[in-house]
Amino acid sequence: MGKIVAIANPKGGVGKTSIVLGLSAALNRLNKRVLLVDLDGASALTFGLMGNKARDIEPSIYNVLNHEMPIKDL
Repeated sequence: MGKIVAIANPKGGVGKTSIVLGLSAALNRLNKRVLLVDLDGASALTFGLMGNKARDIEPSIYNVLNHEMPIKDL
């Protein structure tokens, strides 16, 4: 059974994205499977991983949360 780790804090600028990037990189180096879900409105995690290519992702979780499409279609 896998483990679920959630990093959450309502305050901005506390290092959530940096922690997630570092932790996921470390787990990946240990050959662990990692799934990152970026629900930040600014998509900071996605941009941190993909750079400007993140702008080309369509559709995204944004479309699901705005009831534009069901999550199964994402």
